[in-house]
Amino acid sequence: MKSTPESLAKGKKWYGIDCAMCHNDNGDGKGDVAQDTKLQIVDLTDPNALKNHTDGEIYWVIKNGHPDMPPEGPRVKSEELWDLVNYVRSLSKPKSDTGQKP
Repeated sequence: MKSTPESLAKGKKWYGIDCAMCHNDNGDGKGDVAQDTKLQIVDLTDPNALKNHTDGEIYWVIKNGHPDMPPEGPRVKSEELWDLVNYVRSLSKPKSDTGQKP
């Protein structure tokens, strides 16, 4: 599904409901539940975190869950899962230039 402002807004809503408690509002993996349970969660703000994963792979993990992550599939429609994929991708931030010249 193509990433659009509408899709991102819907994905952000679902992310806030189901994901932020562990992944944090900004996606850095330091949400309250993750901190309290000492879970090691991927930093979705790191551009390298998902660069080798297809959208389909991310969709599958969101739908089916991952070792410590519950599945969203039974609760969220397919289109909403794609909105989540788009939103999760949008959390990645390019590393800032340190200002150093070669």
